[in-house]
Amino acid sequence: MLDAILHRRGGLAYSRTDLEALREAARQLQGYAKAERRALGRLLHDGPMQSLALALVKLSTLPADDAPVATQALLQEALGALQTLENELYSPAVDLLSLGGALRQRWRALSRAPLALTLSKAEEEALGAFDKDRTFPLFFLADTLGQLAAQLPEGALTGKLRLARKGSKAVLHCAFSGAGTPPMLLKLPPLQTALARLVLVGGRFKVSPRRFTAVLEL
Repeated sequence: MLDAILHRRGGLAYSRTDLEALREAARQLQGYAKAERRALGRLLHDGPMQSLALALVKLSTLPADDAPVATQALLQEALGALQTLENELYSPAVDLLSLGGALRQRWRALSRAPLALTLSKAEEEALGAFDKDRTFPLFFLADTLGQLAAQLPEGALTGKLRLARKGSKAVLHCAFSGAGTPPMLLKLPPLQTALARLVLVGGRFKVSPRRFTAVLEL
């Protein structure tokens, strides 16, 4: 069937050896896909699913007065695990697009964007001059802030986020509107994970009442 399709469409003259190699490659790809699904299942089971199961067990044994605070903490922990897993899964998109382009795609996929992304074409091209592997932690941090803004209660995290290049530095600048910098911002597990990645590659950050700035020197 594959041989007939290739000939009908004027494809290259594949030999039977070539076709067998293609079939073998297809079988290998199916095997890789199954292995990826199993690995993803294990990650979900060992991470957020266990966190949620533990939350249910703990909540069933807590006094009624303590339940709301414990619920928020446990669910936030599970959210952090899911956010980390999700961010690990989209990294292939960064390989196909520029970091700025990938970030635009992420923002377009948000159900709402209370934290607006400001990234001009000139800034995107300037950031593109940096090595992607080195700048990925800053991209990861920017995306985490955008995801959190969409997931948190309305009005909790609003403002504008900008990515830019300043000489040999890539800079993320967040100007918060409304009540300013949320007091719980640095306590959120997804943001803690993103900041840890940034610091590990030599980045630094600063938080003020109305601003959040992260810098990565490259």
